[in-house]
Amino acid sequence: MKKLFIVSAFVFLAACGKKGGESAGDKIITEYGVLKDKLCACADKACADKVKAESDALEERAGKEIGKPTKDQEARFEKIENEVNACAKKFE
Repeated sequence: MKKLFIVSAFVFLAACGKKGGESAGDKIITEYGVLKDKLCACADKACADKVKAESDALEERAGKEIGKPTKDQEARFEKIENEVNACAKKFE
């Protein structure tokens, strides 16, 4: 499970650029944070698998909005990613 979320990290970071004056990256990071909260609240692998499916859908959408992330976005994403990895460990 942890490896799946790590792979997603690269796609999310690639999608953190600005598009049309609005930061697509900030939206993606916020949504990823919500998924992190859902994962950490899971009590079983079935729940974690459901969150993984949501993460895959977000990853697919993020892949269409590729841009260069800011340093702040990278730092925020890294913090969330560390928390995701810690929560994912309980399902390995």
